[in-house]
Parts: sequence; structure tokens; C-alpha cells
Amino acid sequence: MLLRVPLARRPLSPNTCARIVSSGYTPSTTWPSASSIVRAQPASVACARLVHSQRLAHISKTSSYTPERVQIRHATNLASRTAINPPSNVPAENQQLYASLDRLKDIASDYVNQSRLQLALRGLETSRPTVRIGLLGLGQDGDVAARKLARVLLADALGDEGQWEKMLKQPSQDGKPLLLRYGAEDDIPPINPLVNELNIPSRVLEKNDLEILITTLNTPSGSNITADPSGLAEAILVPPLQTPVASSGRTGFVRYPVHKAIVVGEGIQGCMDFGRLSSALEATTLGVTGAQEGLIQVALSVPRDSPRTQTNDTGLISPVDIDQAGVALDLFREDVANSAIFNTKWQASNIQSILKFMASDPMDPITGDSIGLRPTLKSHIRSTLDSATDAIALSERVASAAVVSNSIPEQKRQEISQAISAWAQHAHTDLQVSLANALASRSWRRTTWSRLLWRVDDVGVAAEEVLRSHWLLDAESTLAFLAGRIEQAGFFRSGGGIANFNPDYAMHASDRAVSKSGAPISKERAFLAPAQASSTPSTSSKGLLGKFFTDKVPQPSPADLLQTSSQVAKVEQEGGINIFHTRPWPLAIHFTRQKLLHTLVPSLQARAQSLLAQSFTTISATSALGIWLYIATGGSMIAEAGAIAALGLVWTLRRLQKKWEGERESWEAEVREHGRVVLSEVEEVLRSVVRTNERGTLRNADMEDWQRARGALEKVEEALQEVKAGNKE
Repeated sequence: MLLRVPLARRPLSPNTCARIVSSGYTPSTTWPSASSIVRAQPASVACARLVHSQRLAHISKTSSYTPERVQIRHATNLASRTAINPPSNVPAENQQLYASLDRLKDIASDYVNQSRLQLALRGLETSRPTVRIGLLGLGQDGDVAARKLARVLLADALGDEGQWEKMLKQPSQDGKPLLLRYGAEDDIPPINPLVNELNIPSRVLEKNDLEILITTLNTPSGSNITADPSGLAEAILVPPLQTPVASSGRTGFVRYPVHKAIVVGEGIQGCMDFGRLSSALEATTLGVTGAQEGLIQVALSVPRDSPRTQTNDTGLISPVDIDQAGVALDLFREDVANSAIFNTKWQASNIQSILKFMASDPMDPITGDSIGLRPTLKSHIRSTLDSATDAIALSERVASAAVVSNSIPEQKRQEISQAISAWAQHAHTDLQVSLANALASRSWRRTTWSRLLWRVDDVGVAAEEVLRSHWLLDAESTLAFLAGRIEQAGFFRSGGGIANFNPDYAMHASDRAVSKSGAPISKERAFLAPAQASSTPSTSSKGLLGKFFTDKVPQPSPADLLQTSSQVAKVEQEGGINIFHTRPWPLAIHFTRQKLLHTLVPSLQARAQSLLAQSFTTISATSALGIWLYIATGGSMIAEAGAIAALGLVWTLRRLQKKWEGERESWEAEVREHGRVVLSEVEEVLRSVVRTNERGTLRNADMEDWQRARGALEKVEEALQEVKAGNKE
């Protein structure tokens, strides 16, 4: 049977309910009918449910109402107006966002914080959600500082000091966190194993739909603070609460999320405690300085005599003076005439900045409801999504690290990369020094324009000597050793132990041919491409020659060794290496040198001969013109004829000097540029091998899981944007 008991201005206390049950009333005489009671009572009247239970049968022995089972559920067990107890229906404007978040709980359960997600869902289940703010004390006396701050934040200066204020002045007796909710002060909330609940008649809680969780801040210690800033933000926004485990007698931890958090520190010790984690907190995207959604605030209680040092309200740290605010509150309650002193001390304490942070959501002045979706709830959802995104990225990094651990260690890759860098630096230095020595050599100086007349046939020989004897010889020899280190490190294990450097880098990019499929190929590929991996068995630990010259295989006779072609075919068939053509290192330097010998050297030789022929032609023409003038004038203009011949000779020699020196400089620059380009290409090939070879791959199931989780996050983002757009309209 359900009976409705009219209450006064607040819910019934447990003693009142007991007196009603034991007063000997009868439903037939005291209450005409349940339906009439519903019609007669106003909508604001609360109710107490009386259902059957045998435990309280002795209370109603004298009553005419004696059911078999009577059970009392006290009115104080009803949800507080600011408690986060969701109704059964979700508002229409929040249904799409609620459904998206609910799907996220199933699809991305491994990446999203379930506690924070559940808190967000509870907030969407009502049009008037409650915001839970955590006051997290730092250090040993952090709980006391948080309680004192809660008192000055929630106390009414126009009213007398309540019993709850006296309780907050005292430290916690059992060490359990304290949850402050709006309600009648004499209401006794139900027992909660996690927190001690306390209902207080605070206008701040009622007006802004808030509840306050007072606890201490449990953060990682040492270097872990700065190493994992996301873990610090997690500890602040989802503080763990201790709970006893009945079976073992030990204590466990339960996540108790909050929408906002205020880290409270008092005195020098509090500032020192905060200094250990300030850098990590500012590195997170959850702090006020890290994002537009300010979910974390720091209140450091230090003596403040003047409001001139008051910080900006948007800052992460707000220096406050809790003791001065408490003194101001007590002075005003003693005498209203102390209002001026109260105002001065209150402003100097900077408590107003904390109140502004707590009550930052705009409210409808008539209904008291939030205007659209509460900004704090939006920020909470946004930060939850960001945390899930970071968790997905972290999962990818961990999986990638696991894949890398099964391949060549990253340390070995770094060592080879450093060796490649050292080789590249040495090769570029060798190019500069060797070319400078070659171009300053005696043979190259013989090709100057003044000696070109009788040294024109030596131009090709001198240029060929520069390329064969000085152009990247040391770099090519050290490249062979570097390629051996790369193969020894195991970067070609999947290829049967044979180095397979990309042959397309053997020539300059502009000289590579293109196949019908569009892939670039090299003309010298036959000299460069090794055997296929499928037909290449791995060599033994004794080496390639040890495979053929062992005790089980008869040693070859001198006649067999003289049969070069058969021995080469045997080595190529068994080992997959053509010892006369295939070299297990990049041959780009070799083939580029061959290209320069077959292109630039003949071109320079031809140019020298062409310029010399042009010079002889010009000199001959001007000389003939001078002779003709001399003959035509009968020898009277011998001076003019000689001047014409001399002018032609000087002009021709000057032109030869200018043209030939320009050709030599262009040839030197082109040789130097080809060397620089081929070194860059070889370095890129080596780095590509070290970077990509022998790396594992991620599992398709994991990648699909990450993709589904990201898709669910995008759906929530779209729904959140639609809710924001609807609020603007």
C-alpha cells in the first residue's frame, strides 16, 4: 500500500516518520483515500513511501493498520534536487548526443574513460543537470584547506553560522571524502561506503545546481608527474576514492569523476606541493591555459593584504586567502556595520574568482534552468572525447612499439643511421677535397686556354683522370663497408641474406628510363639487380665460399679453377650472386662515374676542339683580310693590314680564353653537382633501407578497432556540434 504523508517546508526526518507509524492512526479515518489525497495536496508536497516489512511490526502493534510486512523508506532517501540521479526520460534535444555517447560506451570501451562517460550520460538525462565540482586538497593538510574553502564559498553572510559550517571547520574523523549537496540541514542522508554525504541549505548550490566533493589529491610521485601529464589530469578529474573490501579486509579504489576540479593548497607547503606538478598540469589540454574549456583551477591560499595583486580570472592559478575570507565572514555576521571591512577583506581574499569558476554557466533568471546544454557539460564531454582520442593514439603507439620490438631494435637502427650520417659527411668532404686537389693537379692545369693549342688532345685524358682517380673513390670504398654493416645487422633477412638496394638509384633521376607500366628502370639494371629472394638460399655461417669448399665437397683442381665461366655459373646458381657483375651495395657512384666518363668527358673534348677550330678560323680570316688589304693598296697600308690581323688575333685569343675557361668551370660545377646528387640519392637509399626494412605490420583487427573507435568519436563530435548549433538558434 502506498500512503502519501503531507510534509511541511522540508522532507520528514526519520524520527518524524517513526512517530507517524507508531501513533496508532488508521488509513480509513486519517486519510479518506489515496486519490483524494493526491487531489488535495499541492504539487510541492513531498511524500514518504510506506511498504510492508516485518522488521517494524513491533512499532505498530497498537495501530489498527497491521499488515504482514511493514518497511519504512525515509523521505531523506529521496534524491536531492542537485543530486546526479537521472530521470527515466532523456530530453528530446539531447537524445542524439545521448545515443552517440551510449554507442561510444560499447564501441570504444577500451579507450574512453567509463566513469567520465557515465557522468556525461547522467548529465544528458535531464534538462537541469547537476555539475559536480571537486575540491582536491594538496599535501597532508589538504583536506582541511579544502573544507575551509568550501565553507567560505557556500556560506551565506546574511545568515547565522550553520551546523554544517562547524563541521567543515573540523578535519575529517574517518578520512572519507565529503560530498556536499543542497538540502535541509537536519536531513540525514543514507550511508554511503565511499563518501560522507551532507545536505546543506546553500544558495550557491541551489542556484547553480552544484554539488561539491571534498577529498585529497592522489597523484603520481617523482618523475612520473612530468612524464605522464595525462595521468595527472586523470587523477584530478577522476579522483580515486578508497573503499573497503569485505572479503579481504583491504581497501580498494573506486573512480569518482567530477565535471570540474579545484586543486587547493595552503601556505608554503601547499605551494611547494603544487610546484612539483605545475609543469605537467600546464602541459595538459585540460588546464585553463591549455584549452578554452577550463576544467581545472588551482587555489593557493597565501596571505593577501590587498586586492591589487589579484590575478586574472582566466589564469590557471588563483592566489586566495581563505583565512581572511573566513574572518570577513565572521565580522559581517557579528555586526552589519562591518560591511565595509567585510567588502575590503573579501575582495582581498580573491574568493570571488573561485566562485566565478564554479558558477560559470549562464542560467535562466526565471526558471533557473541552464540555457541550452550547460557549457561545463559540453567541456566535460569534449575533454572526455579528447582523452579517448589520446587513448587511441597511445594504443597505436604501444602496438607499433610491440611490432618494432619483434623486428630490428630501434637502437641498432639508430646506430646504423648515425653511421650513414657519418659516411655522408665524410663523402661530401671527400668530394670537395678530392675535386679541389684534382682540379689543382698538374695534368688539369695543362688544359688551360694558353696551352690548349698543343694540349687539345690531352683534355679528355685529363678529365678522365680527374674522374677515375679523384672523384668519390674513398666514398665508394667506405660505402661497401657500410653496406656490409647494414646487411650484417639483418636488414635483408627476409630477402635471403642478400642485400637488395634499389637499383633505380644507379643513375641520375633525369636519366632513368620509364617502363610501359610507368615505373622507372635503369639501363644498367642487369649489372645491379641481385637474384630474387625466392631463388636465393641463405648462406651459412662459414660464408659463401665455405658453402662450396668444405669437407663434404671435393676441393677444385687447378684446372677447375681455370674454368672461370663454370665456376661463376656454379656460384650464381648456388648463392644467387654474380661475382663479376652483382655487388651487394649501391652502385650509383660507380654508374654515375661511368656516365660522366661517357658523356661529360667526350663533350668537353669536343668542345675544346670546336673552340680551337673556331679560333684558327677567326685568326685565318682576319689574317687573310689584312693580307688582302696590303696587296690591294700596294703595300701602302701595311700598318692597317697588320692592325687588322693583330686585332683578329687578340680578339680570338680573348674569346678562346673566355669561352674555354667558362667551359672548364661549367664542367667542374657539373661534376661537383653530380657528385652531390649521387651522394644524396645513395644516402636516401640507405636510410630508406634502415627505416623500412624488417619492420613488422600491425594487425588488421587492431586497425579496424581503432577505425571504429574514431568513427564513433566523430559521430559524437557531429552530435555535439548539432547541439551547439541548436542552442545558438
